[in-house]
Amino acid sequence: MIQFFTRHPLSLPARLASLLLGLSLVACGGGGDSGTTEQQPAAGYALVQGRLTDTSGAALASAQVYMPFGSNQAWGVDTDAQGNFSFQARAADFANVNPVALVIHKPGFRPRTLYFAGIQAGARYEVPTDSSTAAAPLANGEYVPVGLVGLLHVGDDSFDGSVNSQLQTGSRGRMVDFEVLTWTAELKARYSTAVVEFVGRGVQGLVCTTQMGLAAFSPATGVGIPRYMNPGNSDANGGFTRFALRLNVADFPACTPVRFVAIAGQCASDLDDLELAEVVVRFEP
Repeated sequence: MIQFFTRHPLSLPARLASLLLGLSLVACGGGGDSGTTEQQPAAGYALVQGRLTDTSGAALASAQVYMPFGSNQAWGVDTDAQGNFSFQARAADFANVNPVALVIHKPGFRPRTLYFAGIQAGARYEVPTDSSTAAAPLANGEYVPVGLVGLLHVGDDSFDGSVNSQLQTGSRGRMVDFEVLTWTAELKARYSTAVVEFVGRGVQGLVCTTQMGLAAFSPATGVGIPRYMNPGNSDANGGFTRFALRLNVADFPACTPVRFVAIAGQCASDLDDLELAEVVVRFEP
């Protein structure tokens, strides 16, 4: 289990160009009505606080709220029984990152990212309690890849060609994959299509060979059946863009693991460097 601290970094296990998901949250000088304890940020730190609910209006208790940075580190905390949270983050860890992503994760719910235009030392940031931040439970046929929470950076940490993305975390490598589920005979009979949804920045698919999608891996043969797509480009100014890739999975064999795969494409002599968040796989008839 991830442990969160308010004053010490934690270790993590690891074509709508105008769309910026979540909110551009701004610093405030007052206390707001989140129910969190009034406090002032320490020198060099910013204070982030709020109260989270689900889409029914119930308090979102025991949710992880954090801002990742660097290599498998983050500032954050769990929400309390009333959905309240408050933590401090070192502003220097997010220098030149715009927007800064705040991750909300709780098993059984769609992952969420909210966005700050930047993090300034001495500032207080209030996350509103309203429908824009409410967490939606996963519906039937929806899955979050196992272990894929927070921001996922794929690439080679060389930002030629994607400097505008101002990426927040260290790369996990050129190719990553995460288990989604085992493709049972019942699922195979029910579903023939998968929609891979995510938000991303720094994606340059139109000039790179970037690939995203699913693959079924046969334990007996070790051979994968890939269903990948080139997602195209995200916002050229570095903002997050929503993607939805529709894949035909009718020929995935039953009783085989299905995994989400992201591959940073070759762009001349450099790899595409990109960040992904809010990855959900939805199966449809």
